[in-house]
Amino acid sequence: MKGLFLSMLLGITSYTLAQQNTVIIARIKGATGDSAKIGVALSDHTDFPFRIIRQEARPDAAGVARLSFGLGKAIEGILYAAPVRKRIDLFLEPEDSLEIVCQSEEDGAPVLFSGKGAANNQVLALLNQCKTDQYKKSDIEKITPDNWVKAIQDCYKRQQQILQENKTGLSKGFLTYAVSSIQSEYIKALLQAPGLLSMYQHKKKSALLPTGYWAFEKEVAAAGQQLQSNAEASLWTYTYPAFLREKEMFSQHQLDEKVINAQWSLSLYGIAAKIYRPGRLRALAMARSLEMLLGSAKKPSEYRNMIEEYHKENVGFPAWYKELKSVYQKYAAVEVGMVPPPVELKDQDNKSVKLSDFKGKAVYLDFWASWCGPCRYQMKNGAPGLHAKFGNNKDVVFLYVSLDDDISKWKRAIAEDKIEGLHVLAEGVRESKIAKIFNVEGIPRYIILDKEGRVFDNDAPRPSDAITETKIREALSK
Repeated sequence: MKGLFLSMLLGITSYTLAQQNTVIIARIKGATGDSAKIGVALSDHTDFPFRIIRQEARPDAAGVARLSFGLGKAIEGILYAAPVRKRIDLFLEPEDSLEIVCQSEEDGAPVLFSGKGAANNQVLALLNQCKTDQYKKSDIEKITPDNWVKAIQDCYKRQQQILQENKTGLSKGFLTYAVSSIQSEYIKALLQAPGLLSMYQHKKKSALLPTGYWAFEKEVAAAGQQLQSNAEASLWTYTYPAFLREKEMFSQHQLDEKVINAQWSLSLYGIAAKIYRPGRLRALAMARSLEMLLGSAKKPSEYRNMIEEYHKENVGFPAWYKELKSVYQKYAAVEVGMVPPPVELKDQDNKSVKLSDFKGKAVYLDFWASWCGPCRYQMKNGAPGLHAKFGNNKDVVFLYVSLDDDISKWKRAIAEDKIEGLHVLAEGVRESKIAKIFNVEGIPRYIILDKEGRVFDNDAPRPSDAITETKIREALSK
């Protein structure tokens, strides 16, 4: 399953609208020591592929880091720090000069903003705190669908109130962005409610439909289509087409049936082509769906002709067509039957581990991290049973590839969950060589290699799925 957490890293390229300098000076408590770093990850989801700015700096002796980069337009993202796991949401405009101070390592600790752009980010923090409070007050593992919807609605009302009360001093660009973002996040939360509750409560979606769920579509009709925020882009390019597909499945009594990822993406591609008028939104939604299709297909080469079809349907977007051809090359390089490029990793004892070490064995790769709840759920509730089915079969290797950036948390999670198998750490996290080779854009993610080291399944089922044992035995017979 290619990631419950759709990655913000899906389709990264460099941001090219560098025109006016923007500066951030940050001091984050706990971001000290040899491994200390403070950085930003800023992304624009209204373009294809996602445009992103990444920059990191080592704090000085006083714990202060200075980041400077060019911006051609407003952009949203996060500031992060290590070794503490601190994340601060940001909205930046060209020529902002923002100072950020956080005096506590605790989650939810107040953050002080000053300088140009401070008012915008203070209000952004208040808006996001509403969502944090919503989760804290709701026991998502037990809450009823109707009560969850009420929590979503209460959060949105509070966000609207915050914007109304704090208009003074906000930039026009931030106001436009904030209205778009909170409305789109609200609609997305309504449409995604059954799926989210199903993930946490481990029940069928059909049993978790809020009262009047399908009528939530009327909320979509009130939303703008100007792509003024990442949330708005996500709503129109994925969430709404996905809602319409599930509505079709519900009418056919198939809502709870598992759908192969490639088939799902193919359906969204067709829905976007059908419901949107020719133009930027349609081209963007179709490009996103086609990218997901190529990323989830066992053999991307089977869908190569769709790239040319996309070009004919969206002739006004030649740059996106060119990017899709690059995306195809990336995924086709590790499609079923291909031998992945060599890669070297380190285990818990800092010993070298190579994929080529397992020639003659079937390998079940599990990409995970200590902070990934669904990953660890599978490890505790699915992996033991799967391991037991192969007993002491030395021709099967369970290789756990962690995307943690904190070695101590990685090792602690292994001990806590009693995870059997071979454990390695991917240096560079999502930017690591192995993550890039296998195009890991979200976790959990599972891959099976056969005895010849070839990709047998580039989107393998979860440990808890009954078919996983069959897949591994098929890989052994190759």
